[in-house]
Amino acid sequence: MEYYAKMEYYAARLAGGESEIVISFTPENTYRWVRKTLRVVIID
Repeated sequence: MEYYAKMEYYAARLAGGESEIVISFTPENTYRWVRKTLRVVIID
């Protein structure tokens, strides 16, 4: 099963730092919540 989402975010860190984003959503035709954790590495 594949999920597609579009989002914008802002991470206030120095270059070379990391940030973590946690996303919770419900896919269509289901009552269950899906939780995904994304690690963002800031390079610029």
